[in-house]
Amino acid sequence: YEFAMSTPIPVFTAVTLFAHVTTPLYERFEQEDRIVPKGMTREELFQGLRWLINKLYEPKAYALRILGKLPRFGLAETGLTVRLLGQALARPRLARIIVQQAMMYMQFRHIFQLGGYWKPRLAKLEEPWQGNSAKGFRGGSSRRPIERYYGPIGNLR
Repeated sequence: YEFAMSTPIPVFTAVTLFAHVTTPLYERFEQEDRIVPKGMTREELFQGLRWLINKLYEPKAYALRILGKLPRFGLAETGLTVRLLGQALARPRLARIIVQQAMMYMQFRHIFQLGGYWKPRLAKLEEPWQGNSAKGFRGGSSRRPIERYYGPIGNLR
């Protein structure tokens, strides 16, 4: 729960992993005594999953994941969100689509920043190679921020 609440990702899928008896995954889980977590009954597992889903989607928690992350994105993104929500209120028939698009933007924006791709000043250039150099284009960093989370991910440049 704490991990989910620390991210700007509003939507989570919470499920238990089911491995059919005839699969290698089931065999591996059985060998590792992981069919049901140690010391836990199936009922306790289900109750824990139900608690997590309800905790994540409690209106206050959901709003915190969405609205609580807006200041991190800055004034431009906050302004965009306010405009989109204003449109959703003014055009109730389109509200669902507008809100979905706002959430998608937040997720993509977060991923772009983690990957080291988000450099808003580049949008002001007429062509991508304007400016200092390839080094200036990438911001001069030799290590992408996403690598802090996942380790080296190869040469994608």
